[in-house]
Amino acid sequence: MQALRKSAAVTWGILATIFVAATAVGGSNIRRYSVLEARVVTAETQAAEQTAHVAGLTQQLQRLRGQLSGARAELTRTKRSLATSQSLLQDSASDTRAAHDAAEQQQRDLATLKACLSGAAQALQYLSVKDNYRALWVMTSVDRECKEAQALMAINN
Repeated sequence: MQALRKSAAVTWGILATIFVAATAVGGSNIRRYSVLEARVVTAETQAAEQTAHVAGLTQQLQRLRGQLSGARAELTRTKRSLATSQSLLQDSASDTRAAHDAAEQQQRDLATLKACLSGAAQALQYLSVKDNYRALWVMTSVDRECKEAQALMAINN
């Protein structure tokens, strides 16, 4: 709308200038009128072209605004999705650390049980050949592991 007003103002300004110039130069009124009319037609044509150009730019602006809105909505969805994924990854990392710690503890517990049972098996072998001193010595050497194994059995039951 402003472009139309501006082009109308430009047209009237051109007409006024042409009119003043035509009357100052002199000559026949018909010739002055035809020159003036040709300039008015040219000015109106230019104004119409500018108006059409502004209308095209306005349509392009509206289309680009629509695309921008769509891109912003997609960005918001992507941010939410990334935040959810990040939260899930943090939970998974925490669960993985806990599982790793539990697996390491189980490995230590199994090593303790293995040491106790190996010592007990060795002591039984010594007892079977009536070597009580060595059986006692082996059981004394695995006493700590067997007490830990007994505590583990009490916890698990």
